[in-house]
Amino acid sequence: MSFDGLMMHHLTNEYNQVLVQHRVDKIMYLKDDVFIFELYYQKEKKLFYIDLHANDNRMYYTPYQEIKHDEHPTLSMLKKTMIRSQIKSIKQHQTDRVCIITFEKYDAFDGMMTYELIVEMMGKHANMILIKEHLILEAYKKMISETGRSVAYHLPFSFFPSPKKRLTSFDDSDVNREDLLITYEGVSKDLSLKIYNAKLSPYNIALKPSMKGNKRFSFEVEGGSVFDSINDMMQTNHQIIFSDALLTQQIKKRETKLPKLIDDLRHHQSHLNDYLIAEKLYTYENPKAYVDHVEEILLDRELSVHEHAQKYLNTYNKAKRAIPHLENQIHETQSEIDFLNQLIFDLHEKNMVYDDILSLLYEHHYISKKPTLRKVKPKKHLEVIVDGHIIFVGKNANINAYLTHELSRPNDYFMHVKDAPGSHVICRAPHESNAFKTALKYAAYFSTLKHASKIEVMVSLKKDVKKIPGMHGSMVSVKTYHSYMVELDDEFVKLCESL
Repeated sequence: MSFDGLMMHHLTNEYNQVLVQHRVDKIMYLKDDVFIFELYYQKEKKLFYIDLHANDNRMYYTPYQEIKHDEHPTLSMLKKTMIRSQIKSIKQHQTDRVCIITFEKYDAFDGMMTYELIVEMMGKHANMILIKEHLILEAYKKMISETGRSVAYHLPFSFFPSPKKRLTSFDDSDVNREDLLITYEGVSKDLSLKIYNAKLSPYNIALKPSMKGNKRFSFEVEGGSVFDSINDMMQTNHQIIFSDALLTQQIKKRETKLPKLIDDLRHHQSHLNDYLIAEKLYTYENPKAYVDHVEEILLDRELSVHEHAQKYLNTYNKAKRAIPHLENQIHETQSEIDFLNQLIFDLHEKNMVYDDILSLLYEHHYISKKPTLRKVKPKKHLEVIVDGHIIFVGKNANINAYLTHELSRPNDYFMHVKDAPGSHVICRAPHESNAFKTALKYAAYFSTLKHASKIEVMVSLKKDVKKIPGMHGSMVSVKTYHSYMVELDDEFVKLCESL
């Protein structure tokens, strides 16, 4: 989980130093359970995010920027009560994963009004509840229960009941216990292991916010990224490492299909001469006869010569219709395998995030279920100037398509490694110039062949490169090209590794 009681303790302390006295000027909603409060204090604006997504509960603030936002029913009451209010305090409820943000607002009729925003960071049960004088005014997730806690308009508010001890009452003698998770409020599995292994009480563990994979910690973990503050960590998206299993599965399906298509093609091609046999049988002196053979053509006595002729003509016509279709299917299947291999390359090289890959797979009908995607800042292409000449390098399938079909000019040079996934490189430099030779190296390095001793790179004029119909724009056909064998020196490899 992203939150435990110790992390909430440190986070509320941090926010009390930074956000108290800020005025709420605007409240917005983003899809995927995110609310944003636009805050103002001493001529400076901030955006305060409350993310209630089940897989990644978090709160954080960022410098101000324009945000495109959506509407949500909860916004109406939040705006009515909280716009122009001021944050007076931010505190933790007991030692749980619950934050209480207190706001004050002056009303011309009722005087100073006090509201509390209860933010419960509890995984799939995460919620945000607005209360006044212990009564619920609004809640993001409303629920009625006959046996448990109810959250609905004008009902008295109560916190989740907890039979556990508060973490503040932690006894140093408990550091050797293995049941801390079920004994103390706000203790996660990771925190209990840290206490047990470090032999330290929770509030004596050094605060070093860190992330490892899809987990956040208030303490340093081996192999994790360390941040200066919990807020910096909270605003950093999960560093999720995705498996290429889905892509590999898609490739395997097509690699199984391809030999069958090739066998079918060969079968039909073997019948292209059947019309000659049919012609010979049709011109036989007695087409209605039942014979063993006509010249060198062996026949079945169960069928007449005419029936044999018709049979051969049918197989010829069937082959004639099937061959173009099979050739097209083989070409499409091989192109799909090449495209999926390119996506695996982009994933392994971190050129493309997994969400963008899922989006491409859905868009091009490789998967049927529309994925739920996180907002991710797109990557840009690489631009290099050598002796005044520009080189463009694509860093993933989407950027490859953009460079080749939108940014490039007809007489630019298009470069790509032969028969392997890699970047599209567009070069605007004279042939055999230093920039041209450098572009060849970029095409060789940004590919799956970069560790080979010699790498074959295709070079063509852009006007001879065409998009394959029905395929993603990164998949192209090249009318004519020249091949260059490229060797990568250590100095150039180090340069590329630094980009």
